[in-house]
Amino acid sequence: MIGIHNGFEQVRLKLQAELDARKTQAERNRLGQFATPTALALDILNYAATLIPDGEKIRLLDPAVGTGSFFSAFQQVFSEKKISGAVGFEIDPHYGEPASLLWRDSDFTIKLADFTTQDPDGQFNLLICNPPYVRHHHLQNEDKVRLQARTAQVSGMKLSGLAGLYCHFLGLSHPWLADGGVAGWLIPSEFMDVNYGKAIKHYLQEGRERGVHEGYLCSHRAPWYSQENRPSAPIVCTYIGRSNTKSGRPFRFILNNSSATVANVYLAMYPKPQLAKAIEQDASILRQAWAMLNRITPEQLMGEGRVYGGGLRKLEPGELANVDASEIAALIPEFKQVLSGQQLALFGG
Repeated sequence: MIGIHNGFEQVRLKLQAELDARKTQAERNRLGQFATPTALALDILNYAATLIPDGEKIRLLDPAVGTGSFFSAFQQVFSEKKISGAVGFEIDPHYGEPASLLWRDSDFTIKLADFTTQDPDGQFNLLICNPPYVRHHHLQNEDKVRLQARTAQVSGMKLSGLAGLYCHFLGLSHPWLADGGVAGWLIPSEFMDVNYGKAIKHYLQEGRERGVHEGYLCSHRAPWYSQENRPSAPIVCTYIGRSNTKSGRPFRFILNNSSATVANVYLAMYPKPQLAKAIEQDASILRQAWAMLNRITPEQLMGEGRVYGGGLRKLEPGELANVDASEIAALIPEFKQVLSGQQLALFGG
């Protein structure tokens, strides 16, 4: 096993900086890739040393190892006779392959694999991790379903579809630890703030006291305060408005370039398979479809909707689907001959 010294750590830090520089900030944000500073890694391992019984050999696991900041701190804090090995998982070859070369002469192993898909062996008595802070809207739906099922299976926790990837890392880590094992995580500060947890509890209690949980939407959700789990819609429509506004348009179609999920103040429009396939092949089709939707006259839309006192107009999803938008069908090669007058059915809510 190589001896860790300041010179080696400087080499690792240089490698980390070079690898970070080859990625954009947006890429690293999307994948939750933020290295642990040396001083912080040392503080964490020094504290972990106070929790490990004397005479017990330590086998370390890092589920998101990066270039090995915790590996480095591990060897600086614990003597060689105290260490029985270390294993780290890294899903991104951009970091994993150079890190494997860096640690090739040590007893530490870096596995290029997705930790969330691996079978646990329960042989580690120390787990330290800075998990990837991948927000839920950057996860594919099939990954969310898989992660929810696997986390529930191994930990008994059924996480929300809005949970970030790091939450699943916490749940999936339990079967990797031996009895009496110690785990340390770097997680968002609000989850470590007891006063913040207390504030949420008070907020929910107040909602129940006011009877919010008995409302239509809340009473049909479990738990009652959970949020609707759906991806962001590429196009949304304002479904309520007045025709006597300056624009004369009670309803508008909005191109949603954000990752925001609309609440019940918009109609969410998701391309159905045929249109989604066309957009996947040519991204400009989405913007063309949006422009066509906004060319639909207010009279066409109001003709399918309903009117309330004071000129308030409302458009339900089924009514929107009845509006003639056959111009959009012409964007799809196999639909060019279709002129059914119900082409908003190319979008689902």
